[in-house]
Amino acid sequence: MGEPDPFEVWALQRAQQIVLNEGVDLMHSAQWLDKKLTQRNSARLRNAICQSLIEAMEIRLADMAEHGEAAQRKTEKAA
Repeated sequence: MGEPDPFEVWALQRAQQIVLNEGVDLMHSAQWLDKKLTQRNSARLRNAICQSLIEAMEIRLADMAEHGEAAQRKTEKAA
């Protein structure tokens, strides 16, 4: 097996971060039966997930652009 995909490593680390921060906060507020805090922490969890999806898309788009430029240079060298 080769080296792990950097994007996969990033995604796993980001998911772990979200669970350890927003997920744990949501769990605690639910255990304490604090409805307002549970709603607030639920929104924080949703926002963290949405933000991570946006980050992932930006990373992938940048990666695709980089590969596209590399392919373009390769084509130009061959011509």
